[in-house]
Amino acid sequence: MSREKLIVLAREHIKYALEYEKSGKNVLADDVFRIPVTNYFDPGRWESEMDLIFKRVPLVLGFTVEVPKAGDYKAMEVAGVPLILVRGRDDVIRGFVNMCSHRGAQIVDNGNGSTRSFSCPYHAWTYNLTGDLVAILDDQDFGEVDTSCMGLTPLNVEERVGIIWGSITPGVELHLDEFLAGYDELLENHGLGDCVFVGRQTIEGPNWKVAYDGYLDFYHLPILHKDTFGPDYNNKSLFDHWGPHQRVQGPDHRLLDLVNLPEEDWSQTRLVSGVWTIFPHISIASFDAGGHIFMISQLFPGSDP
Repeated sequence: MSREKLIVLAREHIKYALEYEKSGKNVLADDVFRIPVTNYFDPGRWESEMDLIFKRVPLVLGFTVEVPKAGDYKAMEVAGVPLILVRGRDDVIRGFVNMCSHRGAQIVDNGNGSTRSFSCPYHAWTYNLTGDLVAILDDQDFGEVDTSCMGLTPLNVEERVGIIWGSITPGVELHLDEFLAGYDELLENHGLGDCVFVGRQTIEGPNWKVAYDGYLDFYHLPILHKDTFGPDYNNKSLFDHWGPHQRVQGPDHRLLDLVNLPEEDWSQTRLVSGVWTIFPHISIASFDAGGHIFMISQLFPGSDP
């Protein structure tokens, strides 16, 4: 079913691509859209973005390929919240605040690793992979301790279509079906859960929306990327959206190459090409570079606008 939805989209995009090839004109919005520059440096707006977006909506915290085996974990900080994603022996992904329940020390350094348990580097309080407190150093000195109330603080997370979604606020539910509005059916076609993780690069930058906005259209492609893949693209874009999420693709030869092929021969790589954004902070760029590759950008806010 999800492949059929991609084919329906491709049919529509081919119509636009043929029209663009004929007329050189793309479909435009009804009016010019202007963004106030204060959106990028106003402290009050930034605080609202943290409170109403990053601390409330489901975020993409990681990917299946980053924590594929039991005991694999990923530790990171998002909007000031230190967190751990860990795969349990039951193959379930769980999320916790990366903070010991004793004195609040950070349990593990940011990054990826594998472990049988988590031991606090301050006083060696130890937690299992499900977040339960299982050992206290010199526990006889603490009197009666109800360890069932002293585990790591859980965060709601869910693994779906090779992506690990979660909330960074304890107790906040995800409601993924409502949030994704069917977008996950299309993302499933990417096969992210079967990919091989190649590497990661961290880049410090200005306000998080500066980078995110760059993934929302192709206007910059032939200029900014002129020494790499830019010459293969024009600066026009076709848009589809599902709730706040969207897919951007160019009306170029990649679509026109499908015209003379039967639909059953349309390759999956072509059908998922383009840039897929997940609100509020993810870009998945799909490329055919002698093999199918994805460049995924996770855009997180800094400590100020």
